[in-house]
Amino acid sequence: MSAKKRKRKPSSTRFISRPEWIGAVVGLVIFFGLIYWFGVREKRPTATVSAARQSFGPTVENRRLAPAPAPDGMVWIPGGEFSMGANNPPDMDDVGMKATLDARPIHRVYVDAFYIDKTDVTNAEFAEFVKATGYVTIAERKPNPADYPTAPPENLVAGSVGFTP
Repeated sequence: MSAKKRKRKPSSTRFISRPEWIGAVVGLVIFFGLIYWFGVREKRPTATVSAARQSFGPTVENRRLAPAPAPDGMVWIPGGEFSMGANNPPDMDDVGMKATLDARPIHRVYVDAFYIDKTDVTNAEFAEFVKATGYVTIAERKPNPADYPTAPPENLVAGSVGFTP
């Protein structure tokens, strides 16, 4: 029998045709997308939330245990996630909150765990350390011109770039 004369099975015996199957999948994706959109959308902040409505969230402590006992005089800080920053004040003036422009907006930060000394280091103790080791702080080092290629040479002096290039 030739291919043209071969009879096809009636469509009633097929479960679902390919176009119907694709339509069903697309419909399910849209359905679950709408459930997600209306069910979750209100629970998480979006970029359209004004800065005035942003607030500090709870700190989430890292539950990881110290890899080893703390060295003498030190304690383990587990680290974790916390909120930091500031909201825009209602009335910005030329002083005050303008000093914290780099702290805005409130945002989440993660800090790895670390060891820290139990007590503060006094200036006298730090001076003793510097005398014993010859340590030079970042603020006392002249910046490397290769690290700041666009900076005028007269600006590359000790203490000029202690925190950011």
